[in-house]
Amino acid sequence: MPTVNAFCLFLMFFYAGQGYGQSEEDPWKTPFERDTSWSATREEAHGYYDRLARTFPSVHTRICGVSDGFLPLYEVVITADGEVDPDRIKASGRTVVLINNAIHPGESEGVDACLMLARDLVFQPALQKVLQDVVIVILPYYNADGGLARSPTYRANQDGPRLQGFRGNGCNLDLNRDFVKCDSRNALTFSRLFQKWDPDLFVDTHTSNGADYQATITVIATQPDKLPSALAEFQQTVLLPELYRSMDDVGWPMTPYVHTDGPPETGIHGFLDLPRYST
Repeated sequence: MPTVNAFCLFLMFFYAGQGYGQSEEDPWKTPFERDTSWSATREEAHGYYDRLARTFPSVHTRICGVSDGFLPLYEVVITADGEVDPDRIKASGRTVVLINNAIHPGESEGVDACLMLARDLVFQPALQKVLQDVVIVILPYYNADGGLARSPTYRANQDGPRLQGFRGNGCNLDLNRDFVKCDSRNALTFSRLFQKWDPDLFVDTHTSNGADYQATITVIATQPDKLPSALAEFQQTVLLPELYRSMDDVGWPMTPYVHTDGPPETGIHGFLDLPRYST
């Protein structure tokens, strides 16, 4: 699962500096903020984005495809001026960030972090300035089918939430193994969406399945030897150092995701993000 886990948190803390002020009865609290043992369902997430879109012209929601279970897949676009046409946005020179959530619906932090991010982008002046140069595109619930099949036992080693979604989609496919063969309607939808937006940065949010990290957020970046030389240099010398530094500055230090195949004495392996993953 090559990913920058809960990268949305980085955007919120790095640019905002301080949290969204809330009262106990704040109608814009997300489901997670109301109950930290709960992660938003697909219906709750889509409903929250729809409410933002009805209230703020900078947020736009639309259906971009369907799942194998014929559930609609949402695309959320957040811009400063309400422009949602990818060609015009790219012609304007703005950076496009595409965030994919709930490819494994039991790994749900990204779902909740993006709800908070979208809310903060329209409420916080510091974040509104970011939208002058950046467009955020969010897939709230990529595995919509697995998000419906919630159980308290699907992620036995994971510390919350109370109910977790199922890893497989409506055809019991692991969508994070389907980016090459595209057996699922979900993957075909994603391919069209990715081609349409041609994002500058793609983030896939995951959870570490119960591993006891001291850091809250772990990061998997694409192995640099698989990238064109210019991108590899940018990732290793600019993007990752800035990501780690800025998160340290706001008190949320991160660590690389560690993939173990045995005791530490056997070594720590870098995660091989094969093309079937969301590389």
